[in-house]
Amino acid sequence: MAKKLSFTEDELKRFFSGEWIGVYSKEAKNAERAMRVHADGIYPREMIEEQRPNEPMEVKIYRERIWKAKTKPYFSKILNSLSKIRRSTDWVISYPDEEFTKIPENEDLESYCEENYPFFTSITNWVFSVLLREYCIDPNAVLLVMPLEKPELPTDLVKPIGIIFNSENVVYHKEDDYCILINPNGSVYQTSAGGKNTWKIGKSFYVVTTMQILKYDQQSDKNDFVLNDVIEHNLNFLP
Repeated sequence: MAKKLSFTEDELKRFFSGEWIGVYSKEAKNAERAMRVHADGIYPREMIEEQRPNEPMEVKIYRERIWKAKTKPYFSKILNSLSKIRRSTDWVISYPDEEFTKIPENEDLESYCEENYPFFTSITNWVFSVLLREYCIDPNAVLLVMPLEKPELPTDLVKPIGIIFNSENVVYHKEDDYCILINPNGSVYQTSAGGKNTWKIGKSFYVVTTMQILKYDQQSDKNDFVLNDVIEHNLNFLP
């Protein structure tokens, strides 16, 4: 079956407006929120209000103020236990043996992942300090591998990193085909409503295909979006 590599303006509008969402999107979001109660100690407002719908507002406020997540320490213990995997004798990342003569010394894949991985030094540090925790909380999240910056010169190597998009930010995911993601950083656009120029915070989305990563940013109060960035990864599979 052919992969979807382009989208009509109407299709994008339906994705960006929330009219089209994944089949399991609501279930995934609910599962993440439920786990956040144990992992982050977030107050389970929906569950408590469902069980106690007639409580006066002052009681609800008091209940939330004294709330303590009794299960949070147990989540931490589980996570600490899983983190010991990196100390196991059979924990290893295997890198390809092929030598690429055009790649400068110390800029090969292994050097990048083990010594120069952005912000964390090694990809192992990132896996056990970020990825593992989010995987335990939100296994339905999407991990997008992409560069934060484009190379300045054609000869410069791309420096991709893993970026986690939690279920709350996954609009649509069709396995091995395409993915629509909410960019949590949003966008900024200018409006002249009332005759005065004003900067506003807008929405932003990534449209990921097997060949490209497209970034669309809101540009007006009418929810119009403009294509602001294109990354040609040309992998022929979702990154």
